[in-house]
Amino acid sequence: MSRTTPLTSRQVGALGEKMGTWYLARRGYEILETNWWAPGRRGELDIVAYRNNTLIAVEVRSYLTGQMQPIDVLSSDKKRRLVRLLKQYAKLRRYHHCHLQVDLLAVEWERLGKVTNVRHIEKVATEHDG
Repeated sequence: MSRTTPLTSRQVGALGEKMGTWYLARRGYEILETNWWAPGRRGELDIVAYRNNTLIAVEVRSYLTGQMQPIDVLSSDKKRRLVRLLKQYAKLRRYHHCHLQVDLLAVEWERLGKVTNVRHIEKVATEHDG
């Protein structure tokens, strides 16, 4: 995707989630939902996916080349919140039988909209971390 005008922060985030969905689907993940909000809007999961008897919440971090990389900014509190949200999702959608994990997907963009790097870090948290 090439553009002639720079991307806004909102566009970088939205495109990162779209790219993340495509990236995961191409690697055999079943995409169950995107931008899922817990009842009462108590939190959001960027992508909910399923693969190999595992329900996965994927936190997508998008950034422009040269900006601080988002890999190390997923705090322990954020991981715990994501695990709690995923447990809530599993209960509501009746995924009682599977393992739970949180993955991080970092998407790096050039200012004009070309993806330069996608990094997928699996199991940054599991059901035992929530």
